Formats: sequence, structure tokens, C-alpha cells
Amino acid sequence: MLFLLLDALQDFVNVMGGIMLFFYPFLSPIGAFMVAWINAVLSVAPQFNIAFYIVICVILIVAGIIINSYWPGDKPLPGDKSSSEGSQYDEDLLEEDSDIDTDEENSYKY
Repeated sequence: MLFLLLDALQDFVNVMGGIMLFFYPFLSPIGAFMVAWINAVLSVAPQFNIAFYIVICVILIVAGIIINSYWPGDKPLPGDKSSSEGSQYDEDLLEEDSDIDTDEENSYKY
């Protein structure tokens, strides 16, 4: 049983290796670019001062909080006119749903 498992793992590794060889021309330049810019940043940034990285982390977190509070994502903005039209449509749908519910309740009386 263990030998069958090893054969299955070898087949899986062969498939993954084939996929990696297929994507190598695309992934290799991306990886080289990543190595180049990370080496450039590490040559400028202090390597043994952890406070520097903590400050950068805090700045990124605060910027994310500010951006997410200013642009909340899928929520409509207060002055957006399309949001008022959508809310009227939603209210109409809710009224239709409530009518359907009352009709169903009345039709299932025993």
C-alpha cells in the first residue's frame, strides 16, 4: 500500500513539474524582477533596526483604515442619486414580497 502511495505522489510531482516548466517563461522574469527590487530596497533600508519596519507597518495600517472609511466599498455614497433609485426599487420588491407572504398564509389555512 505504501508503494502505491509513493507512485501516486510521484505522478502528482511529475504533473506539477510539467505545469511549472510550461509557465517558466512567464514566471522567471517576474521572479527576477521581484528579486531585483527587493535587493534594491534592502540595500537602502536598515536591516537590523526593527523599529523602522514597525513604523512602516503602522503607517500602512492607518492608511488602510483611512482609505476604507473614506471609500467604504460597495456601500453607496450619501450624495449618490443612483442609490436613492435603488432604494425605491428595493422597497417595491419588499412590498411585493410581503404581499406574497400574506397570500401564502391565507391559502394554506386548514
